[in-house]
Amino acid sequence: MKDIEDVFEIRLMLETSIVKKLQSHPELVSREKIGQLDSLTTQMSDPALSDCEFMSLDQDFHSVIYAFTNNPRLVAIFEQSEYVIRRIGLRVLHVRSRRQEVVHEHRQIIQGLQNGTAVDAVTDH
Repeated sequence: MKDIEDVFEIRLMLETSIVKKLQSHPELVSREKIGQLDSLTTQMSDPALSDCEFMSLDQDFHSVIYAFTNNPRLVAIFEQSEYVIRRIGLRVLHVRSRRQEVVHEHRQIIQGLQNGTAVDAVTDH
């Protein structure tokens, strides 16, 4: 259980730093990438998705956020943690309400990237 907590703590720290950087450098937040995040979130709201399909879209969502930084080493760190995050996610996704919460949280992150409140949205996610 401690390993799980450690991975999520690292992810929160990284993603909080990323969105802080994006808030101070709004030129990094392209309409194209916002569109990708929005498209992924819309796809995630499909209740017919399997848990694996949902988790794959979730990981794609977070991968796009890391890609905003144009920092390949940071993206590599995220990719190294994907397996553990996927295993954990598959354990909790059987609760359908968690899926709805994730979609809502992702929408909050997208909105936050556009209006400067992304740090709060990432912290809540």
